[in-house]
Amino acid sequence: MWRVGWVNHQLATNPLHLFDANIFYPERLTLTLSDPVILPAVTIAPLLALGVNPIVAYNILFLSGFWLSGIATYLLVERLTGSARAAFIAGLAYACYAYRFEHYSHLELQMTQWMPFGLLALHLLLGRDSGSGIRDSTPESRVPSPARYVLALALASVAQLYSSMYYAVFFLVYAAAIG
Repeated sequence: MWRVGWVNHQLATNPLHLFDANIFYPERLTLTLSDPVILPAVTIAPLLALGVNPIVAYNILFLSGFWLSGIATYLLVERLTGSARAAFIAGLAYACYAYRFEHYSHLELQMTQWMPFGLLALHLLLGRDSGSGIRDSTPESRVPSPARYVLALALASVAQLYSSMYYAVFFLVYAAAIG
């Protein structure tokens, strides 16, 4: 919770020294000694600006990791298998796996939603047909489909990096193995 508070405080007051946290003063760059959780902190900044209690905002952020991880996995597995039932079970398992509960005090280890979103974008980018009969039914836009998927993959990669550096490394390994 302290890291989220520090990031929000420093982005508002002195963003050029974001990583010079006030822990271990006078050392510099002390926020780099742990995951800086920049994206999660920025995500709840509007709630804090509206006067929501920081503990409530943090808990909303924490629980959103479970919820979004389940939804992202559901979408990925439904795309891969064509089965809503399998997707629901996979989403539930991914959202509630034991490791997550073992590390409930580590916010960065709850931010797993970007990996399945990124893998879904990679799957769509590579044009792999799952055989499920599910097709991209989004209306045509100015941006060609491959560019949309590249953008989605890039955004998911950056989001994972700024949520948890550990999971960003895992994600890169998964993406390299699939690609």
